[in-house]
Parts: sequence; C-alpha cells; structure tokens
Amino acid sequence: MGPACSGWVVVAALDSVIVSEWTSTSDGTVLRMTFHDPSSRNRLTTPMLEEARAILTKAVLDGIRVAIVRAEPVKGTWSSGHDISEIPLEAEEHVWANPLEGFLEYFRRLPIATIAEVGGDVWGGACELVLSCDLIVATAHTRMAVTPARLGVGYPPSGVARFLACLPAQVVARMFLTAEPITMQMAYELGAITQTVDSPEELETAAGLWAEKIVRNAPLTIAASKAALAELSDAHLPPEVAHRVDETVARAWTSRDLAEGVRAFEERRAPEFRGH
Repeated sequence: MGPACSGWVVVAALDSVIVSEWTSTSDGTVLRMTFHDPSSRNRLTTPMLEEARAILTKAVLDGIRVAIVRAEPVKGTWSSGHDISEIPLEAEEHVWANPLEGFLEYFRRLPIATIAEVGGDVWGGACELVLSCDLIVATAHTRMAVTPARLGVGYPPSGVARFLACLPAQVVARMFLTAEPITMQMAYELGAITQTVDSPEELETAAGLWAEKIVRNAPLTIAASKAALAELSDAHLPPEVAHRVDETVARAWTSRDLAEGVRAFEERRAPEFRGH
C-alpha cells in the first residue's frame, strides 16, 4: 500500500465545508478507505457520506480498480447507522431527500468493484451500505440489524429492494418487522456474504485476496457487469405502484410515531407507538 492520508480531512464544496474523519491508503489499483468516529460509534452523517463520495470519485479518475470500505469498530460496532438527528420531525409532508439513499444510488453505480470489510456489528442504514458492496467479508460472530420499526421510519422501496436482492424474502420480513439482528454467519449461509472469518485480524488479508482476484480481470467488463447488476437488482416499479408505495412510506415519515420513536431513542426508553 502507498502512503496513508489520515486525520480530519477538509474539502471545500461550493459554499460549504465538508469534514469527515477518513483514512485512506492506495497502491494505485486498490484503495482501502476507513471511517472512524468514536463520538458517534461510526454514525453515517451527511458530511461523512459526501466525503466518501469525493474519495470514490477521485479514485475512479485515478484508475483505482477496487475500493475496500471499512470502519474502525467502536465498542464492537462497525457502524451505528444513519444519524437520526438529521431526520426532520413532525413534518406535514415527506419532502426530505435522504442523504444515505442518494449516496447509495451513486455508490451502487460506481464503475469500480467495492468490497466491504466488516469487523463489528452493523445497525440500521449501515446494513444497506454493506449490502450495496459487490463483495462482503465479515467476522462470523458479528451481527446486523435494520431498525426502522423501532423509530417509526418509512423505509424507501429502493432500500427494501437491496435487501431482497441479497436475502430471502422471509428473512427480510423478519429483519424489518422484528428489528432483531442476524449474524454474519447466518447471512453467509443464505448467500448474502462473500466470506466469513473467525477474527478481525483475518479480515484485511481476506479482503485483499478478493481484491487481487478482481484486479486480474478486465476493468471494462467489471464496469459493464456492475452496471447491469445495479439496474437489474434495483426496484423499478410501475408509476401507479410506486405512487401507492410512496404514499404508505410518507405516512410513516409524517407521523407522530416517528417523532416519538426518535425521542425514545435519544432518551433510551421504549417508544409508545400509536399508529398515527
């Protein structure tokens, strides 16, 4: 690997400043990018996602062939999910452009291969980030759980489609309806994970071996395969169906239950949902 770039990275973007704590190394063909934010257990924030987009866009221009995405676990957590403080509460209509949804739309259509290296528990929207990678290497005993039902969030159809592209429908239903975690070993046995290892120390080697296999292959074929996979695995609903689903999602986003769910999470108590 080449020299590392570490610490707080500041990038000027239009009239704003984006700050995220990323560390990256590259050997000219493989990029390893690591996120570490101990204060939030690696929460996915808009600045973090914008900086990830900047790093990946530059990687494509620099001729990088594979990007390995990882996080330095905080108290056993790979990522605690999307930053709920960004969620607009008590809105009269669903007008929020979810930054995670926008980033993942970009991420899945990168012309370079992506590998998730997961050495800790993955919660909420971070599960979709992991499942959006082309290959996933994870420690077998760690867990992932998607938790919108504990917050009252209306999960977008594009996100549900990502889970359905990786896992059986009954498992996806179990995860969304109960918000209970499954282990990476179970996900591996169901075909959603490329490889599991026994310890975090084995992750870097395992991910590196998969990257080496990809680098040996034709980059234009990789890009073409990725483009097809992204389009064929994403949801493409007829307009009338999309409208009906969007209306259902909007009901959750504009409900009092959402505000209650977020408050309960912040106050570390069980929410009292009332269905309105």
